[in-house]
Amino acid sequence: MSLSEILQRACIEWPNATALADGEETLTFADLDREAEVLADALRGRDALPDEPILLAVSNRARDIAGFLGIWKAGGVAVPIHRSSLESDVGDIAHRVGSRFAVTLRPDLRAPAPFGEKAVTVMDRTPPQRPLLNGAAAIGFTSGTTGQPKGVVLGHEPYRRKLKQLQDLLGFKPGDASLMPLNLTFIFGQWVTFLTLANGGTVHLVDRFAPDAFLETLQTRRITHTGMVPTMLRMLIPVLEDGGADFTGTVMLGGEVTPPPLAERISALWPDARFWDLFGLSETGSCDLILPPGDFTAKAHTVGRPGDGIDVKTDPESGELLIRTPCRMLGYLDAPDLTAAAFTDDGFFKTGDLATIHPDGSVELIGRAKELINRAGNKVSPLEVERALMTHPGVAAALATGLPHDVLGESLHVMLIPKSGAPLAAEEIKEFVRTVLPGPKRPDGYVFGETLPTGRTGKADRGALRKLLTDAGQSPESAGTAPCFMRDGNTDDRVSRIVK
Repeated sequence: MSLSEILQRACIEWPNATALADGEETLTFADLDREAEVLADALRGRDALPDEPILLAVSNRARDIAGFLGIWKAGGVAVPIHRSSLESDVGDIAHRVGSRFAVTLRPDLRAPAPFGEKAVTVMDRTPPQRPLLNGAAAIGFTSGTTGQPKGVVLGHEPYRRKLKQLQDLLGFKPGDASLMPLNLTFIFGQWVTFLTLANGGTVHLVDRFAPDAFLETLQTRRITHTGMVPTMLRMLIPVLEDGGADFTGTVMLGGEVTPPPLAERISALWPDARFWDLFGLSETGSCDLILPPGDFTAKAHTVGRPGDGIDVKTDPESGELLIRTPCRMLGYLDAPDLTAAAFTDDGFFKTGDLATIHPDGSVELIGRAKELINRAGNKVSPLEVERALMTHPGVAAALATGLPHDVLGESLHVMLIPKSGAPLAAEEIKEFVRTVLPGPKRPDGYVFGETLPTGRTGKADRGALRKLLTDAGQSPESAGTAPCFMRDGNTDDRVSRIVK
């Protein structure tokens, strides 16, 4: 069964129920089906080909979902692109997928070319024949922190299997309401939306996450489920500590690791919420490892156990986590060599995460193979450093990265976010670090801020932190707005820069 058939079945079963709301517009299931059919007719009338990739402008608007459904009804493959994307990036994606059509069902909202003032913009090109796209539902592009973004091709049947697995876990019901602040260009935001709709629920779409508005919607719209990344929890905590209301629904977490101190703090502030930590990758269909509510704090140092039908192991030499799942991607677009290299001979995907598998089957991540910091010959996991620093009672969040250094090869730098009302003292942090980390793993420099830098996915991003540190060091004249750095005494003065 395709995703189109799943959503159409919901439209037939609950035609008068509210399907989608975005603060400006509300669509019933009948409205959703009607909007999608109008788009499908327009694409058919322009001779859209089976399995043809079609660009779709999204920014968490109700009619964006009608765009997905309309493309699928016409037999196409959705390529969602956020309306805030740079025109050069969109042009690159349009060229790579060879799409003839750019769809926006909100032409009144600004979007980069080739999206235009009409619902369907036609381009003068012919998409190549690609057997890989047979049965494909969507193409999502990775964040591209290590090179050109790769097009991850997701199939209807693997996606359907994943939705069934998640439904067996989460038990969505007709009348449920999901608050959805996650980007629709990524699989996490998509599956929360599609799963809610498939079971007769309402999706309240949020384009920009703002803590106060988010909490107000939780209360006034009787929300039962919400999907979040841990960065959003960090942003919520000061508001909750200032008297924000409790939440009694289900919180689905993904996108990045939830540190144990964060799990403990949010559980104390929302004692009646049910937290599901769901770890996975776009390439594996998302949500491969499950940490259920009963283990959320007790086993927060792990990302849970494999879901139904999923196998995990670690590479005996490198310690890299390997995942095998029937919900895996169809492949990388136009990159058969990359696709082959991403899997072992027995079908396990190479995640790039270093991990330990405990006797009970739970998986503990210890870092990214490509993110290990080579500090004077010592391989340092930034995740290990972050976890150690977050055991300090005054630290709300930590993010570590490496910077090139002419003596050490790489120096280790950390951004710290103080807890509300608990300013961090430099000397106190340095003394504390000496009690929780051995010498080679102690940071060379620190920066303090109000929030962690994020990437295009909304997750805390090491690359963004690296750029912030580099830019600050290269532009001392901007010190008036630069973050405040300190250095540890275990290295020479060349290791880190001080911006006063």
